[in-house]
Amino acid sequence: MRAAIEAYQHAEAECIRLTAPDDHGSGERTARLSALSAWEAARGRALDAIEAIAGTRDLDLARRMVGD
Repeated sequence: MRAAIEAYQHAEAECIRLTAPDDHGSGERTARLSALSAWEAARGRALDAIEAIAGTRDLDLARRMVGD
């Protein structure tokens, strides 16, 4: 479960990074949105894995279950 939590946290951090405002051109923005979509999907898969293991989608509860 720890690996699933780490995968979720990494995907969440990437989603936050990619939604931050930037001053690059529209091509850069399109690339960022494409990457964001992939990271959002990865975040969803990690949350599904946490639910399969812990029986909950509550990330804080899952962290407590593994002692983090």
